[in-house]
Amino acid sequence: MCYRKNALATSRSIDHLGPTIMFAPAEFLNLEHTAHPKLFEKQNYVWDALKQIASYLQFRLKPGVLGQLLGKPFISNHVFIGRGTIVEQGAVLKGPAWIGENCQIRSGCYVRENVIVGNGVVMGNSCEFKNCILFDEAQVPHFNYVGDSILGHHAHLGAGVILSNVKLDHGEIAVVTPDGNIPTGLTKFGAIVGDRTEIGCNAVINPGSVLGRDCMIYPSVNFRGVLPDGSVVKFGGWAGIRTPGAFRHTRFPGVHNRPLCHPSVWEQQIKVASGGTIRRAAAECRCRIHRNRRTQRLPDRNAFGKRSP
Repeated sequence: MCYRKNALATSRSIDHLGPTIMFAPAEFLNLEHTAHPKLFEKQNYVWDALKQIASYLQFRLKPGVLGQLLGKPFISNHVFIGRGTIVEQGAVLKGPAWIGENCQIRSGCYVRENVIVGNGVVMGNSCEFKNCILFDEAQVPHFNYVGDSILGHHAHLGAGVILSNVKLDHGEIAVVTPDGNIPTGLTKFGAIVGDRTEIGCNAVINPGSVLGRDCMIYPSVNFRGVLPDGSVVKFGGWAGIRTPGAFRHTRFPGVHNRPLCHPSVWEQQIKVASGGTIRRAAAECRCRIHRNRRTQRLPDRNAFGKRSP
């Protein structure tokens, strides 16, 4: 993603950054790693491709099975499967769906309508896919839901990751940015997951989230918003942006008891400093980078919580 930085904070000062965020497809996805780049042509926003999947498959899909079937998986007459792809018994491919080459579709995988999958993709047990695009070598191996979402090249979802695609009030989904909300015109929109981004086990990505390239979201995080390239998000209200020679330690004012801050305050207080300065800043703001007090060992107590003799 592209940013315009108005100021750069030092270890002695905290300044506000005013990023101008570009949401063009090429900012998140390498279009050379999909056989369907036409879906992204002339799109101002990367999520606009989700609106084109149904019509794209209606006019371009030519059903056929060129891969290998193990046992008798269910495959409808609205599915194309490329060469070298293995479909295990117990998988259900309802379609319309376009599956690339050398993929693994494991037992228990459920492919619903309007799914486009690249080459070398893993679609695992108890995973459900609906109106989504998976770029080459994306991995969705166990207990995942991918609805109305786009996964970039080499993106990976840990076990139990959910890309939630509907608001509780079923209203229009907006992308929340520091400069204001961007309406999408969609009532179902999960997430954009940039190239090589890793999402840890049991994380929940809420509707309308946009994750840049090379991000890392730790297990059990509940996230909504826009994440810049190379970001790290941990449970406990802490995030950082990995940059060459520097690291931004981000403190979220007033949200230490919440798993993640609201995007409107996401980059209000930032320090760019060395590791030592970051540790001192962490101690000052009492965020949970170094230890969890509930699991900290008390030297004067034994394993049962009683004082040692």
